[in-house]
Amino acid sequence: MKKLFYIPLMLGAIAVAFTSCNDDDNGPTSQAITLSHTAVPTGAEEVRNIAVFAWNDDPHVVVYSTLTANGFTLLLDRTPHPDALHTIPAGARIAEEVTIEGFSTNDGTFNEDDLLGEFWNERTVSTETTLSMTTEFYWYTDRDLTLIDDTDEEFTLDLTLRQGWNRVFITVNIDFETFDITMGATTTTVTGLTWVFDPIDAPNVPAAAPANVTAEDVLRNKVREVRSRGAANILQDIR
Repeated sequence: MKKLFYIPLMLGAIAVAFTSCNDDDNGPTSQAITLSHTAVPTGAEEVRNIAVFAWNDDPHVVVYSTLTANGFTLLLDRTPHPDALHTIPAGARIAEEVTIEGFSTNDGTFNEDDLLGEFWNERTVSTETTLSMTTEFYWYTDRDLTLIDDTDEEFTLDLTLRQGWNRVFITVNIDFETFDITMGATTTTVTGLTWVFDPIDAPNVPAAAPANVTAEDVLRNKVREVRSRGAANILQDIR
């Protein structure tokens, strides 16, 4: 759900930067993670090829695979391209702007015209007073790293990252009455997430909220912003 902010910038780079294979193979990492799903998410029936990209202005292929009736499996076990890494104040080099894109071709090429949308693993939970959405992100770090900050009421961090690839769960919460938004990032596993496909031509909620916009509409717009700008760009504390 991030094309409102992100896809126009992304498409400008696709034709130049998308490659026909994983040319960013910089050796194995000490911690790998596997992303898998045993079915085709709704709306992804035309997808044939899935690629994981690490971004820093331009996309760099981390790994790619095909999507079949049995779903997909993606193993993140290689160091991202150096151009996809940035240095945070703690001194670590990380890649946190990682996306999973779906394409209509299955020949290992990734072109603008073949891009169909993105895959996200997410969960929405509603209570009497709040609505929250948790999305699973994938971060690489070149060293063990702990980032904890609970001093900000709007943003909280509770991250224990290991050298290699890590799952980071970012939750965006909205209050039904006030529409106040809070966010948190943790490496503690959040269960109950479901893989969804977000087509690039899906309708967007207007940025200006008319009277009939719901709390869920506002929440989804905020989640789009988180995804489009990258997790670390939103959680400024780790920059």
